[in-house]
Amino acid sequence: MKNKKGSRRNRNKSAAHNNPQLVVDRFTKLPDDLLLNILDRLDTPDAVRTCLLSNRTLHLRHMLSRFQISVDSFVPNCGYATLKDTIPMNSAVADATDSILTFRRQDIPLRHLSVCFYLKYYDCLTIGKAVVRAMATNNLLDSVEFIILPEKKPEHYSTYDLRHNGKQFMRFFGACTDAFAGLTRLYLCNLRLGETDIPNIIATCKLLEYLCLSFCETEDSVLQLQVEHPRLAELDIYHAGLELVELNYLPNLKHLDFSLWVCPHEPLSFGNVPLLSSLSLTNVAMRYQEVIRLSHFLANVPNISDLYLNFGSEKKKSAAHNNPQLVVDRFTKLPDDLLLNILDRLNTPDAVRTCLLSKRTIHLRHMLSRFQISVDSFVPDCGYATLKDTIPMNAAVADATDSILNFRRQDIPLRHLSVCFYLKYYDCLTIGKAVARAMATNNLLDSVEFIILPEKKPEHYSTYDLRHNGKQLMRFFGACTDAFAGLTRLYLRNLKLGETDIPNIIATCKLLEYLRLSFCETEDSVLQLQVEHPRLVELDIYHASLELVELNYLPNLKHLDFSLWVCPHEPLSFGNVPLLSSLSLTNVAMRYQEVIRLSHFLANVPNISDLYLNFGSEKIWVQPECPKLLAPVLRNLQVLNLDELPEECDISWTCFFLEAAPSLKEMRVTVWDHWCGMQTDKVEREEQGYSEKANVEWESSAPDGFRHYNLTKLTIYGFQPNDNFLGYIRHIMEAAVNLEDVSLYDRKVLECCEDLDLKIKVAPSWYPQTIEEEELLRKQITEGLVMASPHVIHFRS
Repeated sequence: MKNKKGSRRNRNKSAAHNNPQLVVDRFTKLPDDLLLNILDRLDTPDAVRTCLLSNRTLHLRHMLSRFQISVDSFVPNCGYATLKDTIPMNSAVADATDSILTFRRQDIPLRHLSVCFYLKYYDCLTIGKAVVRAMATNNLLDSVEFIILPEKKPEHYSTYDLRHNGKQFMRFFGACTDAFAGLTRLYLCNLRLGETDIPNIIATCKLLEYLCLSFCETEDSVLQLQVEHPRLAELDIYHAGLELVELNYLPNLKHLDFSLWVCPHEPLSFGNVPLLSSLSLTNVAMRYQEVIRLSHFLANVPNISDLYLNFGSEKKKSAAHNNPQLVVDRFTKLPDDLLLNILDRLNTPDAVRTCLLSKRTIHLRHMLSRFQISVDSFVPDCGYATLKDTIPMNAAVADATDSILNFRRQDIPLRHLSVCFYLKYYDCLTIGKAVARAMATNNLLDSVEFIILPEKKPEHYSTYDLRHNGKQLMRFFGACTDAFAGLTRLYLRNLKLGETDIPNIIATCKLLEYLRLSFCETEDSVLQLQVEHPRLVELDIYHASLELVELNYLPNLKHLDFSLWVCPHEPLSFGNVPLLSSLSLTNVAMRYQEVIRLSHFLANVPNISDLYLNFGSEKIWVQPECPKLLAPVLRNLQVLNLDELPEECDISWTCFFLEAAPSLKEMRVTVWDHWCGMQTDKVEREEQGYSEKANVEWESSAPDGFRHYNLTKLTIYGFQPNDNFLGYIRHIMEAAVNLEDVSLYDRKVLECCEDLDLKIKVAPSWYPQTIEEEELLRKQITEGLVMASPHVIHFRS
């Protein structure tokens, strides 16, 4: 199934088709001045994209009075940027700045201009020249801002890198002095400049009101800000390797923020700063640094009204010296059993790190009764992992597993053990041997879990990769059968295995209670789970390219989840599964796939009490049947969940479940076209074998009236006030005489649905917005229904 981007702006073609007034949205009907007021509150790239959505707003992109653009507006779709991505991102900022400022209408005043970009010379030159032209043609600019970002984190810069950045910046500064002359706000970061460079920059920026210097250094150890600058109102200096900052003449300075100095004495010298009223100081004091006497330090600044001091959790000894009780925190005073109860709720790496913080708790790291470790605990500081990062992350999991399990106290029972790792053989071997030893010395293990992850996303795997993964797993399995023999939960993903491999794994895992197979294939097209396995309780198979799954003898199986099958016929064959009560089926039906008749499909599973069917917003793949045929398999059904029914189709066919399931207590129906998860291209749909969506033909077996006595709750997601839904709810309320609650929700909206292809026509939602609309709908639904009460209908969105 191929993902396509689409938009939630358009919604439901049918409504717009039936009512031409819906084709024009309310936004474009607003007058230009109000539209511009709204657009000026967006970042300029978003505002321009919005203008391009309609011929009505197209001209407004040249009339914006605020220009605000940042490299953050061009982050790749993955949500984060690598060092390599900064090149096209910065180029996009430069091109957009040049284009938008060049073609905007000059008779419209430009009030605010802000550009955030990386220090790449030719892009900077493009931005600088465009800003100079804008300044020359717009005399009413209130604010002009440059935010010049580093490409890497400060800790990744060497002195050479800082000096190179400084030279690049001064080259840009020299080429675009006209642009700097009009700046009111300037942010600089990660630079090493000459001793006169910063004073020269401030002298050139005659309109400057705010200056931020972060991780900036000078070749000389004394930075003297002696420039006569009547406008500078805020100065922010963070982690600058400066010996002294002398503020000699800044008559309009009102706020000063100074953080993390390195000199042993007072870092600031105050000259003529008569308006300075807000002062913020942050430092982590070292042994060589003197304590500051504020009476001396602030002698020339008598007007401070707002003072902020941050000590960085360091060198605040006086209070603790005066009160020894403050030295010991409350956490370490707790008894060991309570501390262990708290620590066992953390992932093991976090629990061990916590134990190492104090001598009082250091011994507890060997007494934990739960061991839970995952590669996620070793993600790099950047917050995400590349393919290259998986090697040290997996090695860290293997080493931590081996170390912690080897040195823990054997007289303390180990109740739970879970390891999540990548399929790298030697790391797996280390983990497997450590777990086998733990099993041998801890007989009270309640749960042992292996979660074996793929290094890449499923769509990036070839058949060769899957087969290689399968061989790696079986090699690991063969070397560590003792570990697998004690598992209670096993997650496998992205494998191509021999036809007997999975049965062999299940036969070896004698204690297995949960098995998940995701994107797993076999060399043979038939996967037969014929193993006598009295413990397997849950089986989850997702997107497995299997011709048939035969569940021959699983006497304790209670829950089965099966998703996305490829065979044309029924994908499951049920043998001896007497306890199976919860069944979840998800599929996107193709043309070649037969419709499933539940009376035949579930003939050997008469105890289903919870049934979940997901249709993926595509063709309905269940055949409505006569209650006499279906009742024997649905007689125990109590909860029914029908998910992702296509929006444009009638939903009355779902009532056949109600007629065939006399014990049904709760029914949930979700009507939703999940566009970002659907294939929308007509040619692609035809080639891939997608079916055309059509109404399902169904007639009630009791046209003169049917009564259901156990249904108490009906929930509908994606409710719209049209005949399809209103008629359906009326029918249910008329039939279900003991119905206590009807909950109606608007369409689902997920984060992935935010940016959709504009070609996708999705009609707006007409879900009721006011109490009056809700009351009117309650009256329409219950009108003429003697036994139905409008008070059971609740609008939940």
